[in-house]
Amino acid sequence: MIGETAVIMGGAAVGVDLHLPRLLGICGVDVVSIVEPDARRLSHLKDQFRGRRDIMLTPELPADGRYSVGVVATPAKFHLQEVERLIGRCTKLVIESPIARTLEEAEAIAAQFERSDATGFVCLVRRTLGNFRFVKQVLADGVFGDLNRVTVREGDVSALCPTSLSSFSRDLDGGGVLLDLGSHTLDLLFQVFDEVTLARAWIDADINRSCKAIEANCVLELEADKGVPVEVVLSRNRHLSNTAVFSFARGTLTLDVRDNTLSVAMATGCRLLGVPECGCARKMDVNDLFDAYYRQHVLPGTNQGVSPRDSLKAMRVIDDAYRGASFTEGGF
Repeated sequence: MIGETAVIMGGAAVGVDLHLPRLLGICGVDVVSIVEPDARRLSHLKDQFRGRRDIMLTPELPADGRYSVGVVATPAKFHLQEVERLIGRCTKLVIESPIARTLEEAEAIAAQFERSDATGFVCLVRRTLGNFRFVKQVLADGVFGDLNRVTVREGDVSALCPTSLSSFSRDLDGGGVLLDLGSHTLDLLFQVFDEVTLARAWIDADINRSCKAIEANCVLELEADKGVPVEVVLSRNRHLSNTAVFSFARGTLTLDVRDNTLSVAMATGCRLLGVPECGCARKMDVNDLFDAYYRQHVLPGTNQGVSPRDSLKAMRVIDDAYRGASFTEGGF
């Protein structure tokens, strides 16, 4: 007899490699259905999971049945329609980030959950990082004095071979580095600040002249609580430091934006390197982040900070940036 069941919409790497093991392991479901309409990819999955009784593969979502957990891991273009199809059939529903292509679509998804009994989670796995919670506490306690400036730089040249072209399609994913990477990077800032607003933005795609242009580089000038200036630099084709630097009057905190580590440089010259007490006591890779996310949020059903409504904060900044960004010809 089949007990707890889950469904993943989309058979690409993020659903199969990252969500599937957590559904079967941490959530303890008995059977996971993977819905993949692409015949070629579905055939590959059948070869990969041949003989597995805990995984069902299908090109279409079954017409009936309920699921303990649903995961929307399709290109962002389809997130709203998949939420509409699943929201009445899932107790918990996880949506890959970015939540949608546009602020309008994201607001529609948030409204769907507010009219439903289902609990929604946006897959912002860096919410599990203790180093940004540490900065929020340090800022509140005034340990290092006034915060003068924040600089965030994130980017690298990916060596991954994508299974689809969605990351390079404005129609499928809504944008380039600002939307896909930026939704995670900006959410880190919202773990520290209540408000973050856009002052100016630059991207290296002339989206006003071409609706298909995709930016590989982006610079945002932002203003956080109490007027603190914040600069965010994002890139898909340059190796950046992948750090967030918080410059205080009496010291500087440098945080890794992808794991749990931080360094403290006091104005007196003292330097410390380590991990915060409120986080995992070691560096974290993407699998660690997904494990922590499922244990802290999905399994207990706690979506504070990762609900569809919470994700709208970053989406508003991104929407403002796309609307008002200046085109920088020749790159950065």
